[in-house]
Amino acid sequence: MRVFATASVLALVVSGLGRPSLVPSSMPRWANGVPIYERGAPGAAAVVGQTAGRTPGIADVQRLFRDPPDDSRIMMRWWWFGPAATREELDAELRHMKEGGIGGFEVAVVYPLEVDDASSGFHNYPYLSAEFLDTLAYASRRAHELGLRMDLTIGSGWPFGGPHITPALAASRLRSERREIASGVTSIPRQARFEDDALVAAFIGAGSAQEADP
Repeated sequence: MRVFATASVLALVVSGLGRPSLVPSSMPRWANGVPIYERGAPGAAAVVGQTAGRTPGIADVQRLFRDPPDDSRIMMRWWWFGPAATREELDAELRHMKEGGIGGFEVAVVYPLEVDDASSGFHNYPYLSAEFLDTLAYASRRAHELGLRMDLTIGSGWPFGGPHITPALAASRLRSERREIASGVTSIPRQARFEDDALVAAFIGAGSAQEADP
């Protein structure tokens, strides 16, 4: 992610510091005559370059907010349900994004919304199938032609999963349980286990369940 140097311009003008005298220790990349610093670059928050041989002013800041460079425009998440997108649909939506001032998108492939229907020609294609990869490649080419940035998620799972994920690799969580034990009881039944559950520890303390912290 990039940090736009115009934020520093605004801070310098408002504070009345005028022309900056600091020299960047990491050179910026220029876009439309404006320096853009990578996040984490030393001096990025304090150093502002020159635009057309002069110090940028409020008018430059306003202009860049009205018409930012392509690589500084917003991105959006683009849900592909099924996936069942056609080239015609993709092309139309990509053009709408460009015309709407959006700078790019992140493709997120998720579950089908409808079942296949031979009578209407509706078709979901398998994830990572040749048809899916061809459609994804088409979207990438059109995005490049239109000057849109493109990103891609690996899948719709939070976290990712499937039959290929073993218990050792799967996400896990720590579950806890409190029980009140009557006087003289020496054993209690264990809670029903989920697959691959493991007992970590058990503790006994004085008091009642109402007195215990939640």
